[in-house]
Amino acid sequence: YHNYESSVNYIWLFFIQLCYYLFLTIYIIPYNALVPELAETEDEKLKISVALSLAFVLGMVLTSQVPLLARGLERFFDSATTQTLFRISMGIIIIIACILMFIPVFVLNEKKYCKPVTSTVGIFKSLKTAFSSKNFLIFMVADSSFFVTLAIIASGLLYYVKVLLLLPEEKGTWFLAIMIGLSLAFYPLVIKMVKSFGKKRLIISSFIIFAVLFFSVMFMGKIKIKPEVYLYTLAVL
Repeated sequence: YHNYESSVNYIWLFFIQLCYYLFLTIYIIPYNALVPELAETEDEKLKISVALSLAFVLGMVLTSQVPLLARGLERFFDSATTQTLFRISMGIIIIIACILMFIPVFVLNEKKYCKPVTSTVGIFKSLKTAFSSKNFLIFMVADSSFFVTLAIIASGLLYYVKVLLLLPEEKGTWFLAIMIGLSLAFYPLVIKMVKSFGKKRLIISSFIIFAVLFFSVMFMGKIKIKPEVYLYTLAVL
């Protein structure tokens, strides 16, 4: 509402964030529930999970291009302020996201491709059973912690590049390009590693590596290493 800090802005942001995560949850739960209904074997479930992971990563790349898109719009909106250009860029990204999120709703034929299992247990009884399981609680805490941390790290990418490493914003785009390119290259290897070592070992080792990489963000700009080298080393790892 205002171009400065105010209580109204905080309340507005809180309300928008609350609604965002509420409706995201409403969308994600039935969306993820389709995976076991679409896949009959473990191999099919693994392939669908890989595809979902790929889509998630590509989505991160798309949303991170807002500064680049805003800069590209300068030639069409000469008199627009940087704030206005960012808002237009966000609007374009949001429209693209809405279209992509509607694709599964209208394209996927559940009657043809899914084999649903009808549940006879009520929702509250299901929740009670789930939360009474120690393994489920451990998984929930670990999974929530991972995605919250990932969201914080991902949303702060431009801050790390521009403020901590004192590099231009374009370097963040190159960082993501290298990271995504290597990620795509290793997807076939990951599938083979799951079959050879099992899911549990691979998940534990990946979490340890993630923890080390996330921890290294604390030292950005403090260690006497060339900023570009630091950034691209993290991208490779």
